[in-house]
Amino acid sequence: MPVNVPKFLTHRPLERCRVTQPYGVDWTNGQLPLPGGGQGGYSSLGLKAHNGVDFSLYPHGSGTPVFAPCDGRVEVDPVAASSGYGLNVRLFRKLGPQPDGSGLEAELVFGHLQEVRKTGEVKAGDLIALGDSTGISTGPHLHFGLRFRRWTAGGSGPYFLDYDNGFFGYVDPMPFFSADPTLLPVDCRYGLPEGARGYSDVEWYKVAAWLWFTMKRLPTTREKNALVWGRWDWRSLNDPSMFATWTEMTKMEWMKRTKK
Repeated sequence: MPVNVPKFLTHRPLERCRVTQPYGVDWTNGQLPLPGGGQGGYSSLGLKAHNGVDFSLYPHGSGTPVFAPCDGRVEVDPVAASSGYGLNVRLFRKLGPQPDGSGLEAELVFGHLQEVRKTGEVKAGDLIALGDSTGISTGPHLHFGLRFRRWTAGGSGPYFLDYDNGFFGYVDPMPFFSADPTLLPVDCRYGLPEGARGYSDVEWYKVAAWLWFTMKRLPTTREKNALVWGRWDWRSLNDPSMFATWTEMTKMEWMKRTKK
Protein backbone atom coordinates (compact mmCIF):
# COMPACT_ATOMS: atom_id res chain seq x y z
CA MET A 1 0.00 0.00 0.00
CA PRO A 2 1.54 3.35 -0.99
CA VAL A 3 1.91 5.93 1.74
CA ASN A 4 0.21 9.33 1.95
CA VAL A 5 -2.62 8.53 -0.49
CA PRO A 6 -5.91 10.35 0.17
CA LYS A 7 -9.36 9.08 -0.80
CA PHE A 8 -9.10 10.71 -4.21
CA LEU A 9 -12.01 8.99 -6.02
CA THR A 10 -14.84 11.48 -5.52
CA HIS A 11 -17.33 10.43 -8.22
CA ARG A 12 -18.92 7.12 -9.20
CA PRO A 13 -17.63 5.57 -12.45
CA LEU A 14 -21.24 4.57 -13.22
CA GLU A 15 -24.61 6.05 -12.33
CA ARG A 16 -25.27 2.91 -10.27
CA CYS A 17 -22.33 0.82 -9.07
CA ARG A 18 -23.49 -2.74 -8.45
CA VAL A 19 -20.55 -5.05 -7.82
CA THR A 20 -20.72 -8.34 -9.68
CA GLN A 21 -17.17 -9.47 -8.84
CA PRO A 22 -14.93 -7.79 -6.26
CA TYR A 23 -11.16 -7.60 -6.19
CA GLY A 24 -9.16 -10.67 -5.17
CA VAL A 25 -11.64 -13.44 -5.99
CA ASP A 26 -12.21 -15.78 -8.91
CA TRP A 27 -15.88 -16.26 -9.65
CA THR A 28 -15.33 -17.23 -13.29
CA ASN A 29 -15.67 -21.00 -12.73
CA GLY A 30 -13.00 -21.35 -15.40
CA GLN A 31 -15.32 -19.92 -18.05
CA LEU A 32 -13.25 -16.93 -19.22
CA PRO A 33 -12.85 -17.00 -23.04
CA LEU A 34 -9.07 -17.02 -23.39
CA PRO A 35 -7.07 -15.58 -26.31
CA GLY A 36 -6.57 -18.18 -29.00
CA GLY A 37 -9.58 -20.19 -27.90
CA GLY A 38 -10.36 -22.27 -24.87
CA GLN A 39 -11.53 -21.28 -21.42
CA GLY A 40 -9.91 -20.78 -18.04
CA GLY A 41 -9.70 -18.77 -14.86
CA TYR A 42 -7.50 -15.86 -13.86
CA SER A 43 -4.54 -18.15 -13.24
CA SER A 44 -4.52 -18.72 -17.01
CA LEU A 45 -3.81 -15.00 -17.37
CA GLY A 46 -0.95 -15.03 -14.84
CA LEU A 47 -3.08 -13.63 -12.02
CA LYS A 48 -3.80 -14.90 -8.52
CA ALA A 49 -7.40 -13.76 -8.90
CA HIS A 50 -9.47 -10.84 -10.18
CA ASN A 51 -7.30 -7.70 -10.29
CA GLY A 52 -10.08 -5.12 -10.19
CA VAL A 53 -13.76 -4.63 -9.43
CA ASP A 54 -16.51 -5.51 -11.90
CA PHE A 55 -19.62 -3.34 -11.95
CA SER A 56 -22.77 -4.38 -13.80
CA LEU A 57 -23.98 -2.00 -16.49
CA TYR A 58 -27.23 -1.40 -14.63
CA PRO A 59 -29.77 -0.27 -15.72
CA HIS A 60 -28.89 0.35 -19.38
CA GLY A 61 -26.63 -2.54 -20.42
CA SER A 62 -24.27 -1.97 -23.34
CA GLY A 63 -23.86 1.74 -23.94
CA THR A 64 -24.06 2.69 -20.25
CA PRO A 65 -22.22 5.98 -19.58
CA VAL A 66 -18.86 5.72 -17.79
CA PHE A 67 -17.64 8.72 -15.82
CA ALA A 68 -14.28 9.95 -14.56
CA PRO A 69 -14.14 9.29 -10.80
CA CYS A 70 -11.51 12.00 -10.31
CA ASP A 71 -9.64 14.73 -12.14
CA GLY A 72 -6.82 13.52 -14.33
CA ARG A 73 -5.62 12.68 -17.83
CA VAL A 74 -7.38 10.02 -19.94
CA GLU A 75 -5.53 8.00 -22.58
CA VAL A 76 -6.70 5.14 -24.78
CA ASP A 77 -4.74 1.92 -24.24
CA PRO A 78 -2.46 1.73 -27.33
CA VAL A 79 -2.77 -2.09 -27.45
CA ALA A 80 -6.52 -2.16 -26.80
CA ALA A 81 -7.22 -4.36 -29.81
CA SER A 82 -5.22 -7.23 -28.30
CA SER A 83 -5.94 -6.49 -24.65
CA GLY A 84 -7.97 -8.73 -22.36
CA TYR A 85 -9.73 -5.54 -21.31
CA GLY A 86 -10.91 -5.01 -24.88
CA LEU A 87 -11.33 -1.35 -25.72
CA ASN A 88 -10.16 0.42 -22.58
CA VAL A 89 -8.89 3.73 -21.32
CA ARG A 90 -6.48 4.69 -18.56
CA LEU A 91 -6.95 7.70 -16.30
CA PHE A 92 -3.77 9.04 -14.69
CA ARG A 93 -4.00 11.13 -11.53
CA LYS A 94 -0.93 12.73 -9.94
CA LEU A 95 -0.98 12.29 -6.17
CA GLY A 96 1.87 14.58 -5.21
CA PRO A 97 5.26 14.08 -3.57
CA GLN A 98 5.75 11.41 -0.94
CA PRO A 99 7.72 11.79 2.32
CA ASP A 100 10.81 10.21 0.73
CA GLY A 101 10.79 12.78 -2.07
CA SER A 102 9.42 10.42 -4.72
CA GLY A 103 6.47 11.25 -6.94
CA LEU A 104 3.32 9.12 -7.05
CA GLU A 105 0.64 8.71 -9.70
CA ALA A 106 -2.52 6.58 -9.79
CA GLU A 107 -3.42 4.65 -12.94
CA LEU A 108 -7.10 3.73 -13.30
CA VAL A 109 -8.23 1.28 -15.97
CA PHE A 110 -11.75 1.13 -17.43
CA GLY A 111 -12.18 -2.09 -19.39
CA HIS A 112 -14.56 -3.73 -21.90
CA LEU A 113 -15.76 -0.44 -23.41
CA GLN A 114 -17.96 0.16 -26.43
CA GLU A 115 -16.79 3.66 -27.25
CA VAL A 116 -14.42 6.33 -25.92
CA ARG A 117 -16.02 9.75 -25.55
CA LYS A 118 -13.28 11.94 -24.10
CA THR A 119 -9.50 11.87 -23.73
CA GLY A 120 -6.95 14.34 -22.42
CA GLU A 121 -7.56 16.39 -19.29
CA VAL A 122 -10.85 15.58 -17.54
CA LYS A 123 -12.69 16.56 -14.38
CA ALA A 124 -14.43 14.25 -11.93
CA GLY A 125 -17.87 13.41 -13.31
CA ASP A 126 -16.98 13.95 -16.99
CA LEU A 127 -18.39 11.39 -19.42
CA ILE A 128 -15.38 9.51 -20.76
CA ALA A 129 -16.77 6.34 -22.36
CA LEU A 130 -19.65 3.92 -22.89
CA GLY A 131 -19.54 0.44 -21.37
CA ASP A 132 -19.88 -2.87 -23.17
CA SER A 133 -18.39 -6.40 -23.22
CA THR A 134 -15.31 -6.18 -25.45
CA GLY A 135 -12.18 -8.23 -24.77
CA ILE A 136 -12.14 -11.19 -22.37
CA SER A 137 -15.63 -10.88 -20.98
CA THR A 138 -18.65 -13.05 -20.27
CA GLY A 139 -21.20 -10.23 -20.47
CA PRO A 140 -21.62 -6.44 -20.39
CA HIS A 141 -19.84 -4.90 -17.40
CA LEU A 142 -17.21 -2.34 -16.43
CA HIS A 143 -13.87 -3.60 -15.20
CA PHE A 144 -12.43 -0.96 -12.87
CA GLY A 145 -8.82 -1.33 -11.78
CA LEU A 146 -6.24 0.72 -9.88
CA ARG A 147 -2.50 0.59 -9.47
CA PHE A 148 0.20 3.10 -8.57
CA ARG A 149 3.43 4.11 -10.20
CA ARG A 150 6.22 6.24 -8.80
CA TRP A 151 9.22 8.29 -9.80
CA THR A 152 12.29 8.36 -7.58
CA ALA A 153 13.45 11.59 -5.97
CA GLY A 154 16.12 11.65 -8.69
CA GLY A 155 13.47 11.62 -11.43
CA SER A 156 13.85 8.08 -12.75
CA GLY A 157 10.74 6.01 -13.47
CA PRO A 158 7.92 5.41 -13.61
CA TYR A 159 7.95 2.13 -11.68
CA PHE A 160 4.79 0.20 -10.80
CA LEU A 161 4.45 -0.33 -7.07
CA ASP A 162 4.38 -3.98 -6.00
CA TYR A 163 4.13 -5.21 -9.60
CA ASP A 164 4.87 -8.77 -8.46
CA ASN A 165 1.93 -8.96 -6.03
CA GLY A 166 0.16 -11.50 -8.22
CA PHE A 167 -2.13 -8.85 -9.68
CA PHE A 168 0.42 -6.95 -11.85
CA GLY A 169 0.47 -4.20 -9.24
CA TYR A 170 -3.30 -3.67 -9.13
CA VAL A 171 -4.91 -3.14 -5.73
CA ASP A 172 -8.48 -2.98 -4.48
CA PRO A 173 -9.80 0.44 -5.59
CA MET A 174 -12.77 0.53 -3.18
CA PRO A 175 -10.88 1.97 -0.15
CA PHE A 176 -9.89 5.01 -2.23
CA PHE A 177 -13.46 6.25 -2.79
CA SER A 178 -14.42 9.22 -0.62
CA ALA A 179 -17.87 7.64 -0.22
CA ASP A 180 -19.12 4.10 -0.85
CA PRO A 181 -20.01 4.09 -4.59
CA THR A 182 -22.36 1.12 -4.18
CA LEU A 183 -24.83 3.02 -1.98
CA LEU A 184 -28.34 3.14 -3.43
CA PRO A 185 -30.86 5.96 -2.94
CA VAL A 186 -32.59 3.95 -0.21
CA ASP A 187 -29.30 3.73 1.70
CA CYS A 188 -29.18 7.54 1.73
CA ARG A 189 -32.85 7.87 2.76
CA TYR A 190 -33.65 8.95 -0.82
CA GLY A 191 -32.01 12.28 -0.01
CA LEU A 192 -34.99 13.25 2.15
CA PRO A 193 -34.74 15.41 5.31
CA GLU A 194 -35.65 14.19 8.78
CA GLY A 195 -39.04 15.87 8.55
CA ALA A 196 -40.04 13.63 5.64
CA ARG A 197 -40.30 10.52 7.82
CA GLY A 198 -43.35 8.41 7.14
CA TYR A 199 -43.33 6.82 10.61
CA SER A 200 -42.81 8.33 14.06
CA ASP A 201 -40.37 6.58 16.40
CA VAL A 202 -43.28 4.94 18.24
CA GLU A 203 -44.79 3.65 15.00
CA TRP A 204 -41.40 2.39 13.83
CA TYR A 205 -40.78 0.45 17.06
CA LYS A 206 -44.17 -1.20 16.64
CA VAL A 207 -43.22 -2.32 13.12
CA ALA A 208 -39.85 -3.60 14.31
CA ALA A 209 -41.51 -5.51 17.17
CA TRP A 210 -44.03 -7.04 14.77
CA LEU A 211 -41.22 -8.24 12.50
CA TRP A 212 -39.35 -9.74 15.43
CA PHE A 213 -42.35 -11.68 16.72
CA THR A 214 -43.52 -12.85 13.29
CA MET A 215 -40.23 -13.44 11.46
CA LYS A 216 -37.72 -13.68 14.32
CA ARG A 217 -35.46 -11.00 12.96
CA LEU A 218 -34.97 -7.25 13.09
CA PRO A 219 -35.25 -4.97 10.04
CA THR A 220 -32.05 -4.07 8.22
CA THR A 221 -31.06 -0.41 7.91
CA ARG A 222 -32.04 -0.53 4.24
CA GLU A 223 -35.47 -1.93 5.09
CA LYS A 224 -35.95 0.70 7.78
CA ASN A 225 -35.13 3.48 5.32
CA ALA A 226 -37.56 2.05 2.78
CA LEU A 227 -40.35 1.88 5.33
CA VAL A 228 -39.75 5.10 7.26
CA TRP A 229 -38.64 7.45 4.49
CA GLY A 230 -39.80 5.61 1.37
CA ARG A 231 -43.22 4.72 2.83
CA TRP A 232 -43.03 1.26 1.32
CA ASP A 233 -44.79 -1.81 2.71
CA TRP A 234 -43.44 -5.24 3.67
CA ARG A 235 -45.13 -6.94 0.73
CA SER A 236 -43.16 -4.79 -1.72
CA LEU A 237 -39.92 -5.24 0.21
CA ASN A 238 -40.32 -9.03 0.17
CA ASP A 239 -41.09 -9.17 -3.57
CA PRO A 240 -37.77 -9.79 -5.43
CA SER A 241 -39.18 -8.21 -8.59
CA MET A 242 -39.66 -4.92 -6.69
CA PHE A 243 -36.09 -4.64 -5.39
CA ALA A 244 -34.89 -2.39 -8.21
CA THR A 245 -37.89 -0.13 -7.60
CA TRP A 246 -37.94 0.43 -3.84
CA THR A 247 -34.17 0.79 -3.62
CA GLU A 248 -34.24 3.57 -6.24
CA MET A 249 -37.29 5.67 -5.31
CA THR A 250 -39.97 6.31 -2.71
CA LYS A 251 -43.41 4.76 -3.07
CA MET A 252 -44.89 8.18 -3.89
CA GLU A 253 -42.38 8.66 -6.73
CA TRP A 254 -43.14 5.19 -8.05
CA MET A 255 -46.90 5.78 -7.96
CA LYS A 256 -46.50 9.06 -9.87
CA ARG A 257 -44.46 7.32 -12.55
CA THR A 258 -46.85 4.40 -12.93
CA LYS A 259 -49.80 6.78 -13.36
CA LYS A 260 -48.23 8.47 -16.38
